[in-house]
Amino acid sequence: MKRIIILLTTLMMGLLSLSGHAESTMLDLVAKDINKTCPQYVDEYTTMLRVESTATDFIYSYSLDNELFGVYEEFPTAIAELKKMVLEEVRNLYVDGDEGMKYFYELLAEYNRGLKYIYFNEEATDSISVRINPAEMKAIVFNGKEE
Repeated sequence: MKRIIILLTTLMMGLLSLSGHAESTMLDLVAKDINKTCPQYVDEYTTMLRVESTATDFIYSYSLDNELFGVYEEFPTAIAELKKMVLEEVRNLYVDGDEGMKYFYELLAEYNRGLKYIYFNEEATDSISVRINPAEMKAIVFNGKEE
């Protein structure tokens, strides 16, 4: 009986560690696939350079036109406005986006990950960032519903 309990405990610990590894691997694969298409020109001011999956966030890195970047440096309140715009865009993509994007946001919420956007100036010598924390991601995905 003791051997069975030890075996079951070992099996359960292995499964738990695999599930934690699976979430990282899945998000790492998403990052790897996106990075194959980088750099991506978003608009005349913005280029997506790369993405990265970390233990706390899924990170998008962009290069921003120096003139536009200067606005954010000169007016710190503009960064708060940028966060509002990004948060609203993520909400809209979750509600109206394709199934792949919805699933991606659900993974982030389920795995307690945030979404971070880092904007570099053209020389990559300075940056600003906006982060949607895990609680905000969950609010978008679960919209007040129980998880």
